Amino acid sequence: GYLLGPYDLSASLNKPGEFDSKEFKLCEKKVLKSAIRNSIVPGVHIVNPDYKLINKSLKYGYKSVVYSVDFKIIINDINKSLKKIKR
Repeated sequence: GYLLGPYDLSASLNKPGEFDSKEFKLCEKKVLKSAIRNSIVPGVHIVNPDYKLINKSLKYGYKSVVYSVDFKIIINDINKSLKKIKR
């Protein structure tokens, strides 16, 4: 199988962090279709801690999903807590 690293792919396209760019989406789709066609298990790394993206990725065709990174989850949780404190 393979694991699509969104930062790696976007940087290779000279669009670091631009996961919604047209070039990124086209390349992602091309790699995914090729993997499925060649019986290679497709995987993706979801960087931002948004559980909705897990289901979206599975529906898109990925079979393996790596969910976020520790510092993103921690920052996200801290921000949620701070918003509650400010109220």
